[in-house]
Amino acid sequence: MVERLRADGKRDHADTVAEVGELARLGHITHLDQHGPYGNGTPVLNAARGAHDEPILVLWPDDVFVADIPVPSSWSAPMNAPDTLCSPSCP
Repeated sequence: MVERLRADGKRDHADTVAEVGELARLGHITHLDQHGPYGNGTPVLNAARGAHDEPILVLWPDDVFVADIPVPSSWSAPMNAPDTLCSPSCP
């Protein structure tokens, strides 16, 4: 896909697709099909069954943005929220 975009003169798009591919290699990314009723809760519940105590990052296709902030840094705030907001008595 990257080569095709570059051949079509869409260098910026090709660079973005290549960067996403590199990010995918840095971590464990799992795609889940939604089983159950439509809505935001069902996919989170489906993912929680297999995530155990690991953080879950929910991204919808229209939530992908190009920004100057490195992606892992921009995702760290919501992933660290339980540590930031919870007292030691949180479950």
